[in-house]
Amino acid sequence: MAMKVNLEIEAELCSELKSKYRLNIEKACFAQNYIPNYILLDSTRNIHSYIEFCILESGHLYSIHWSKGDMLKGLVRVLQVQTSQLDRPLFFIYKDETETYKVIESNLIKEQILEGESANTEDFIIKNSDIFSEILPQIKREL
Repeated sequence: MAMKVNLEIEAELCSELKSKYRLNIEKACFAQNYIPNYILLDSTRNIHSYIEFCILESGHLYSIHWSKGDMLKGLVRVLQVQTSQLDRPLFFIYKDETETYKVIESNLIKEQILEGESANTEDFIIKNSDIFSEILPQIKREL
């Protein structure tokens, strides 16, 4: 049941971002294991980046790849796959408690974990995420 709910929430977040910001986001037909389910395409329909939609609930982040309260293991697997198999950036996107879209790039998270701060990763992501609409002009220039 939780997997179905997560898939529905991912699809809803994707749809909202596509319509609100006019982004070409598509479900990745090749997504499996720890590869993110969504991709952002550029104007030539090449993959610009991968998107991992997350849900913030009661101060905890979860996604299709990890459950509430068990973030680190799933997050590290997603980061390992991105580093070894994907040659594009990875963005973690979620809505905060005010319904504002927030985003953080995977390299910031990797650095924090590699510095030995993995116990505080969830707090780090929440505190260091940018407001999506403020980062959007930079992303759109790359598309």
